[in-house]
Amino acid sequence: MYAFSEPETRHVAEWIASIPNRLAGIDFHSFGQLILRNWGWTSKESQNEEILKELGNGIKSHIYQNSGVNYKSEISAGLYPASGCTDDWMSAKMNMTAYTIELRDTHDFKINPKLIIPTGEEIWAAMKYFVDFVTTRKIPPNH
Repeated sequence: MYAFSEPETRHVAEWIASIPNRLAGIDFHSFGQLILRNWGWTSKESQNEEILKELGNGIKSHIYQNSGVNYKSEISAGLYPASGCTDDWMSAKMNMTAYTIELRDTHDFKINPKLIIPTGEEIWAAMKYFVDFVTTRKIPPNH
């Protein structure tokens, strides 16, 4: 295996790379209620840690305001070190502001069907904040 060795990941990477004026991206996962920011491959803080932490905490706050559900905002490697993460690639290679968001719940990869709509609503509230933040604030490239 090597970077983008699988057709699915290669096509997603090609699609992202083809977007003109790329600004930001989020890699959504389940589960864990986490808002993860750079870097995943090292415990060394990103050069943009201050503003990325502010944005991550704002996402967390908007989720909580919408649903009362508490997500945790942290550096990706704080969860566990991992290389080859989409958000790290989007940041380092595509010059995007990027996060991984682990959606509800905290105990199972299979979301309870009753949580699907509330999860969508809280994430929609958070994404409106995210888009506003990245389009109005100057976040430097994160290499």
